[in-house]
Amino acid sequence: ALVGRGTRGYIAVDVDDQQLVFLKDVWPAVGEETETLSVIQTYRRLAEHQVPFLADFAYGGEVPLDWRDTTSPAQSAPNWMFARDHPEYAARTDGDVRLVGKKHVRMVFKKIGRPLHTVKSPKELATITYHALISHDVAVRKALILHRDISNGNILIDKDGKGMLIDWE
Repeated sequence: ALVGRGTRGYIAVDVDDQQLVFLKDVWPAVGEETETLSVIQTYRRLAEHQVPFLADFAYGGEVPLDWRDTTSPAQSAPNWMFARDHPEYAARTDGDVRLVGKKHVRMVFKKIGRPLHTVKSPKELATITYHALISHDVAVRKALILHRDISNGNILIDKDGKGMLIDWE
């Protein structure tokens, strides 16, 4: 699509570790605070500062146009070319919608979570919410990163019943 994040997620197998992982495809905007490098740097910084209750970022990066040649440029969304060729649309804003360039980024996370609506009790909901708040508090104080979108869709439950705050891009 010309607008939107285009985020997709899949359960996959890490063939090196023979473990299930979560594979996430995102199309962050280029040239803004959500620039490709900052998406990866955000997850690395959270790990570096030992922010708890996350999905545990394993690795990731830009997806090259030619998968056989990692030096090829990253895949970009068609809106990038459309905005370049039609500056009258790129500069136009309709509420929150405007055309910006995007690059394809793929990330792998070690933990897989289930949705918040699958909680089994009010106590579990309170505990998971508390974990998400602790995660955000540590991220702000130690890593100097503000989440900006804490919602029921961005809190998951891991296999041990702990909360995970996700979608830091």
